[in-house]
Amino acid sequence: MPPINALPPKKQQGFTLLELLIVLAIIGILASLAITRYQSHIVGSNRQAAVAGLQMAQQALEREFLSTSSYAGFSQSKLNAVNNNLIHTGSSHTFVLTSLSNTAYVITAQPSPSMPDVACGSLSIDQTGVRTKSGTASDVAECW
Repeated sequence: MPPINALPPKKQQGFTLLELLIVLAIIGILASLAITRYQSHIVGSNRQAAVAGLQMAQQALEREFLSTSSYAGFSQSKLNAVNNNLIHTGSSHTFVLTSLSNTAYVITAQPSPSMPDVACGSLSIDQTGVRTKSGTASDVAECW
């Protein structure tokens, strides 16, 4: 008969290497999905900030036309001053007067190389309100 104070042999407890590898693989898959969705969310936010910047610039150009009967007095530096009021657009898009005359203009928002927008690319608007995009999206409405 075994002694009364003898303990039964302990079972080894823990995780096997295979279980740990499976958990790491699942975590890796979930992290890659989360990073991809986060990056697409950032691109969409940058795009909306660019749209807001273009609309603000368009309003400033229309005010210029109302006061002087010409768009030609508006300059790139005035455009930069208008868009400096936006918090987020400074790093995501560059605003450029791609065309400017007495009676017409085209403003373009170009995405930064560090965060490209493949779907919409550069967004533009002219004095008649015609909106364009340079990316691969099938419809301009997707970008605006």
